[in-house]
Amino acid sequence: MSIEDRVATLIAKVKDESLRWQAIEVLKSSATKEMLPTLLRYLNDDNWVVRWLLADLLGRIKDSAAITGLIQLLLDRDFHVEQAAYQSILNLGPSVSGKLATYLSSPSFKIRKLIFELLIYFNNDALLYLYEALPECDLISANRLIEIVSRFKSSAAKDFLVSALAFKSVQKSAIIYLGALKYKEAVPRLLELFLNPVLKKLVLEAMLQIDPDFSFELLVQELNSDSFNYRNYLELKILEIGEPLLPLLLKALKQPTNKRKFIVSVLAKMELKKVSNELHELCQHDSDLCVLTKELRKKYPINLQKQMIKISKKEHSTESGMTQKSFGSVPKMEEKVENRSLTLRKTRQQ
Repeated sequence: MSIEDRVATLIAKVKDESLRWQAIEVLKSSATKEMLPTLLRYLNDDNWVVRWLLADLLGRIKDSAAITGLIQLLLDRDFHVEQAAYQSILNLGPSVSGKLATYLSSPSFKIRKLIFELLIYFNNDALLYLYEALPECDLISANRLIEIVSRFKSSAAKDFLVSALAFKSVQKSAIIYLGALKYKEAVPRLLELFLNPVLKKLVLEAMLQIDPDFSFELLVQELNSDSFNYRNYLELKILEIGEPLLPLLLKALKQPTNKRKFIVSVLAKMELKKVSNELHELCQHDSDLCVLTKELRKKYPINLQKQMIKISKKEHSTESGMTQKSFGSVPKMEEKVENRSLTLRKTRQQ
């Protein structure tokens, strides 16, 4: 008897309540991969017990090809069938994660939700299979997969996201989530992608979350860009960050580049009271900068109180140095006096 005929005979018995449980036990004990194509033909059988049994059998066969049928049964109108399908996927384990990921673009919210739950459950054990599945996923599935992996929050998951930067379809998503996770080990790879004009803004946003101090310097350096739109973006970002960038912007003004005019225009939109004296000092030996910052210096004159405090500190530092030198000679004087006393005592004894 062929596999098709044997399965058909047993399914017929399953539909007969008097023969059902014996037939179910036979099918459960004899389910093989060779039976899979035949079993899948009964996915739409009218009898819910057949579909329930089918959901169980597909999990026992341990073949990722069974996922297609199980996904369909997850939407079954009978609760028992749906639960059996879900349990079978759990039984198949992390090895079917890659196949599951390809259904993340399913139009069914229920399917997407259940797959999300399953992948979160498999967690790190699913990473290898998910990475192998990335090239097979469509654009939507691949990016939803990146989002799910970002929720694992383990070092292995973060390394997965770094590796995923190799796939153009998910580069943007991976950059965003690496930034959100503040993963410092991703910095070298992100800096490589920073050279890509299409990804510059995203990488900079991620870097600002991962390493603000380093990113502030990078942000100011980028003001030399020739792209008008990109410089406008940088200006908005600088104004958003505000005061922490002032020292770096003033430092950038020391360099006689053709972008100083732009930097001055950005500074004009910021509050400079705290660095007004520094701004004036910059212009003392730079006539070009003196012209560029004329209006700024009018708006923010030298803070005399701050200047006096600075001078006072400098004078105090000088006086302290001189005092230390004076006191430094005292031990030597004491030593000389002591030596003379010893000499006198020896002379008297003689």
